[in-house]
Amino acid sequence: MNEIQALLSGNLKKLRKEHGLSQAKLAEQIHTAANYISQIEQGHKFPSPAMLEKLANAFEVNSYQLFIPQNVENIEEIEEKIYQDLKKTIGLYLKEYALLFDKKTIKKE
Repeated sequence: MNEIQALLSGNLKKLRKEHGLSQAKLAEQIHTAANYISQIEQGHKFPSPAMLEKLANAFEVNSYQLFIPQNVENIEEIEEKIYQDLKKTIGLYLKEYALLFDKKTIKKE
């Protein structure tokens, strides 16, 4: 498990327990399988951006907050850096997807 998966899995488990939810109840709430929640918490699976948003909404936090280490001193600075990194990553992902879509469209014509 890499560092970002460890952060996500630990935070997800902590938030789930703080909200008094079992893996099954959380899964039901966000319309997925309990086994999938278990795999995320164990670091075996990494959720899509859409699933990250569902998880964040379930706990009433911003998506990027799922990746913030616990017990840090300057949380605002870390939040901003993570937000900017995620924004950049998602932007690159969307650009790659747009290029793939354009190539498929060109081939069809």
